[in-house]
Amino acid sequence: MATQQYNAPKDRDRDRALLGQFPHSYFSYLVPSSRSGSKRRKTSSPVSSLKSSIRPIEPTMKEDAPTVWTPSWVPYTFTHVFLAILSLSSLALCLITFLLWWVSSTHYGLGPDNGSSAMLFGWRYSPTMIAVIYVQMTAVLFEDVKRTEPFARLARPEGSSAPSSILKTPGAWWNALYDGFAKKKNGRRSWVLICAALLNIFGFMGISSLSSAYLFSDDVVVPKSTGFLTLSPASNSPLPIDADRATHFRTIANLLQNVSTSPWITDEYTILPFWPSSLQDAPITSLPSTSSQTWSADTMMFKSELTCTPMSIKSQANETIQYTKGVVKVPSISIVWESSDGCEYGLAADKDFFNMGGGSWSDVSTFYYAEMAVESGVNTVFSTNNTKECDGKEIIIVTDSWESADAKYGAQLCNTSYYMANITTTIALTGDDPVISFNETEFEKNKVTIPDTLLNATEFRSMMLDSDWPTYMISILWSQMAMLGGPTILLGALYDYNMTTLVNDTEWVSSAAKAQQRYFGEVLQAALTQQGASQRIPMEGLVRDVESRVVVQPGAAIALGVLFAISFFLVLFVWWSTQLQRRPLNLNRDPATTVGTACLISDNQLVRSAFQSFKQPSPKDMNEALGDEWFCTDSYGLCRLNTDNPIKHNATMSENGTPMLLRLPAILGLVTILAVVISGIIVLYHFAEEAGLYEKAFVYQVQVSLFNNGVSSVAPFSMIPTLMATGIGLWWSVIDDNFRRLTPFLEMSRENPHLSRGAALSYQSSFWLWACVKAALNKHWLLSILTFGSSLSPIFTTSMSALFDRSPGDVTKSITFNRSLEIRDIPLVFNTSQSLYPGSSDDYAGAILAELYTDLSSHWMYTAAIQLTLNGSEPSWSKDGWSFVPVELNDLDRVDLPNNLDDSDQTLDGSTSNISLTTPAIRGRIECTEYPATTLTNLSIWLTATTLTNHTIWNATTIPHNLEGGYQLGAVYSELPSAVLPITSSENISTCPNCTTIFVNPAEIICCGNGSSSSWDPSVAVGYWSPNTDPETWTVRNWERNFTAKWFHGNAVTGVKRNENENEYYDADLLFPEVPSVTMMNCRPLVESAEASITVNPANGEIQSYNITSTPSELTEAFSDNFLPHNQTSYSRETGMIYYNVTLSYGRLFMASMLTAADTLHLGGASHVGGYSTEDLDDNTYNIRDTINGLNMDFMSYSMYIQAHKDPTALLNTTTFTTLAEKTFTTFFQHFASNDVSLATGGWTYQKINASLPSTLGPALVLGEDGLPSDTATSYQDTMHPISHTNRTVSAQISQRVELLQMNTVAVWLSIGIMIWLIFTTIIVAVLQRRYFGSLVRNVECLGDVLVLIAGSANFLQVVREIESGKLVEGAYEDLRTRLGWFVDEDGGLRWGIEMKERFRDGPGVHWVSEPEYLKEKGMVWNVRDEDENL
Repeated sequence: MATQQYNAPKDRDRDRALLGQFPHSYFSYLVPSSRSGSKRRKTSSPVSSLKSSIRPIEPTMKEDAPTVWTPSWVPYTFTHVFLAILSLSSLALCLITFLLWWVSSTHYGLGPDNGSSAMLFGWRYSPTMIAVIYVQMTAVLFEDVKRTEPFARLARPEGSSAPSSILKTPGAWWNALYDGFAKKKNGRRSWVLICAALLNIFGFMGISSLSSAYLFSDDVVVPKSTGFLTLSPASNSPLPIDADRATHFRTIANLLQNVSTSPWITDEYTILPFWPSSLQDAPITSLPSTSSQTWSADTMMFKSELTCTPMSIKSQANETIQYTKGVVKVPSISIVWESSDGCEYGLAADKDFFNMGGGSWSDVSTFYYAEMAVESGVNTVFSTNNTKECDGKEIIIVTDSWESADAKYGAQLCNTSYYMANITTTIALTGDDPVISFNETEFEKNKVTIPDTLLNATEFRSMMLDSDWPTYMISILWSQMAMLGGPTILLGALYDYNMTTLVNDTEWVSSAAKAQQRYFGEVLQAALTQQGASQRIPMEGLVRDVESRVVVQPGAAIALGVLFAISFFLVLFVWWSTQLQRRPLNLNRDPATTVGTACLISDNQLVRSAFQSFKQPSPKDMNEALGDEWFCTDSYGLCRLNTDNPIKHNATMSENGTPMLLRLPAILGLVTILAVVISGIIVLYHFAEEAGLYEKAFVYQVQVSLFNNGVSSVAPFSMIPTLMATGIGLWWSVIDDNFRRLTPFLEMSRENPHLSRGAALSYQSSFWLWACVKAALNKHWLLSILTFGSSLSPIFTTSMSALFDRSPGDVTKSITFNRSLEIRDIPLVFNTSQSLYPGSSDDYAGAILAELYTDLSSHWMYTAAIQLTLNGSEPSWSKDGWSFVPVELNDLDRVDLPNNLDDSDQTLDGSTSNISLTTPAIRGRIECTEYPATTLTNLSIWLTATTLTNHTIWNATTIPHNLEGGYQLGAVYSELPSAVLPITSSENISTCPNCTTIFVNPAEIICCGNGSSSSWDPSVAVGYWSPNTDPETWTVRNWERNFTAKWFHGNAVTGVKRNENENEYYDADLLFPEVPSVTMMNCRPLVESAEASITVNPANGEIQSYNITSTPSELTEAFSDNFLPHNQTSYSRETGMIYYNVTLSYGRLFMASMLTAADTLHLGGASHVGGYSTEDLDDNTYNIRDTINGLNMDFMSYSMYIQAHKDPTALLNTTTFTTLAEKTFTTFFQHFASNDVSLATGGWTYQKINASLPSTLGPALVLGEDGLPSDTATSYQDTMHPISHTNRTVSAQISQRVELLQMNTVAVWLSIGIMIWLIFTTIIVAVLQRRYFGSLVRNVECLGDVLVLIAGSANFLQVVREIESGKLVEGAYEDLRTRLGWFVDEDGGLRWGIEMKERFRDGPGVHWVSEPEYLKEKGMVWNVRDEDENL
């Protein structure tokens, strides 16, 4: 291939001749005097004489006239449309920000948060997305202001220095901000650049960060006016205030256990119930537990006000008094009390009353001696008298035991008034227990005496001062704790029947008032719920519901609103300042393209020559060479002002044009930072999921206030991700900017693209997805991937802003506790006594049971019944029938746990920590089988048919409705209808091991009629659980393991009496005209154990949750010992009693206690003389005898009745009956197992680990026929030292409720995914970096860099001139190709620049050479290779 010799001067002249040009300058420049006067020099820089305006003159040779353009080009961001949208967006966002804040503040948030994904996205992400889009718009505006600033300076009348214009490189926002203020450097301050920079800074540093904190979801109390209903007494008659047994039960339950029987009854007031009309059932006894509402309405309130005056002792004497004629005199004490109002009250009473201690609360006309209420036929042992000033008043007497040296006693003269008032009442349902609030002052102001037309106060007073109150707590009397008569037994309940504590309390009168008010409330509410006694009245009320709503945070709202307002004014200023008449650019094309830049010099040979002299200058060389040069632009293009001074510069050349941020160290640095951030997020997420982020650094909040008023709190740590995302986004945007700027040059350096894909292409005004799509259309794949990453930047910032959220949560730490208890496997040991008299009712088993009923306030029978009937609480360390072996939790101080929780974030029970551990669980349950229907059809098994036609036996006046006969419950046993015969026909009443009874023992049922019905045979219900045993030898020692649960329902009559002279028959006190309905179940009790994992509140032992982790196994030892006597230890001749030890398994003890509680006066059995008679109506402690509603049942049956919603027919369904019986049995055993547990000694079902029976216990003995222990050992003997396998320590997890920095899972993985994409893209850039940028000799950052590339490109400039002059239209030059590379210019010099691939028309030839060598040893210059030397 022949090579062409290139003679630079000769060929250049030839080429110019072909173009009709001469080798001298195209233009002569004149310096008009008008541009060099004194005024001009005064306002210009020190070199103003060299920076005069110039104008081209007509060419002296034949050539095209220079093109004059209209300088009308501006970036689209400077157009009225874009700036109007941006300014209106700023104003709208400012107004919307403040408007939403106002709406949120005045309307309790913006709206409900339903927890849906759409709602979460709406309030959590949309503010940040809107902010990011807005900030990107400001960033685009800022970029255009920044890139057009050099041209605005060149368009100034005085021009601009090269460093401030053509050599000005794009910098970060801080460079731009500094540059805007640099007056000395740039000649003047650029306020438009300053405002645009501030606009962008406020956006990405303020608006973007604060947007994530603008909205949050919170529980807000929202008031709504709604319709209510209230119970109002019927207007036609007073309230019926007959107190049924349930009323007494609820009253005693509240005073003993402090359980709320109704939210409308407080210690001081009774409130007429009211509720939203949307509720289907009236919430009388309980309020919705799942609601978080607050109700407010005007309602009627009632109050009983007890006013007492202390009485002083006028006289006192010891006497012996005969109270009843014919009865011996009784040692007594007589006292006369007097009050300040002249009342004198005299009392003489048995000395035993004062020696034991007790009280009386009665009308002044009498005195209540407690034993007289529970024992019929007791002789009177007291007398009273009073003056007329005492009439109509009450007297309360309390005394400590006078056997104490410092005994106290006293009396109060009292009067009760009853008031009512209509006031506004609010009830909050936000916790476990409702909280009622009202203005007590308003009540006192509006109260009036309750009229008799509404409530008969006299009748209620008589009910309150009833002498039969002790019958409901009879165990208090025979336990010899205190002799409390009348309602003082209620007062004593508030002090656990400790009279010393009572009399030493100076406020015991207030306690009496509390007891009276409680009973008054229960009676009043019971009356309101009676059918026809009240009516539902509609009214208006207010419901404040706690809703999860989206709320605007005030601090963030104020800051955002102010920033948007400032941004609005900044945009207006930029809009005003960027108009061409105020900030001319002297451009007719986008200078971002090479063609647009070439237009500035295509007609100016002088400027081209100045830049043509630069070959491949380094940035330092250009700054040194052009540092003192001034340039300007006008309608002809770019002009050099100081043309008289030649440009001198070094010959050093640039070697590598790769931008610093795109070089390998910087790229690897970005990858490292992204990897570190990903690792940090993953680590934090791991700890957030496993242990929780609760350290102070994570949850610390800064309280922001405005004008000394708290505005909001800000968690700094939660803002860090937004700042990091902003920083990464800025870094990525710099990479994106460099790629978008350099891609056209890289394309021309690798290929020979068409003009539209090379010199006429620019991505600098393309952003986000449009840049991505545009690059893909041009097949610039790497740029497309990069700009896609930039498009993900707003999403990345949004997801990072949603990364953290401060809210309450739980953290867990491990701890080891000591275990001291295990489930009992040895029997309980009791010291007891037995009468030597055969058949005595002083059975030793009864003596043991009697001791268990003394503490009524904590007895498990009462607590279990309260839970089932009044929704009482479960015992500690138990739940859902399971009881869990408690563990010593006294080592909590060893665990360092945070305590940073706000009161508003406490759990409903107020607990802040829970403990999770594994422990054995125990449960009692029953397996029941139904009595066969064929058996029950044999009525003689369970009923006694009674004929009333023989009036010589029956008193006809007591027989209603001419009734001829009926049925009494129970087959006849010992002349009484009381037994239930065995199922098998081979057994009879005389040998009846499988028999049971209607009542809990062989006594006859005689109660109760239904006094609330007007029918002659109203419906009644009877229910008792009874042991299976032979009635002839009825004693707990002989009981079988099984028992029978029974339920009878039907219509019955009461009061049928026999004639007085008829002694062969008993009265038919409860007679069913028709066969009653019946459900009977034969039940086998069993106790089982399993391992359980539990979560317990260490403060109160409440079980939060549990899980049975093993298959339950039956514990046979629970029923092994049944009052088993051991060796006889002593005998007392004086008492006729023998004393010995008894072993009793806890299952047997539980069954004996539960099945005898309904008749505690006959625990040991019947008297050997009288035998069994009728049920003892004096004992109403653990049973429900209700003569108003016709109920007679034990606590177990009553619990089932209440759970069946007081529907007696529901319990006739065997499935329902069995289900409720199983639940009831399990609950009662749950309370038994949890009763009186000590970590030191154990309890009924727990023992100390590895406990043993006493070594002195002796062998178990066989009972003789006389019921006394014999000398013969039983075949079964207890294991004295059972081997324990219980571990003495237990590993636990303590969970503390603290403020946590929660991490949003979606945001975590979305952020990580985007960063992985960025890392992937960055790695691609790193791998392709040398390939892409290897051909880039020098970076192209500023206008001067492009001018150097095209100044020596004659053909390319010719194409540009023809495009500008209109000779080349768009379709004509589309196929023209450009190239960036090494070529020999028309002056014969080697240069690296942009030129047409081939000669254009009659332009000079284009001679491309291969990449030369860079010789550092020859002064850092490029030198052609040997094969190109001939060029």
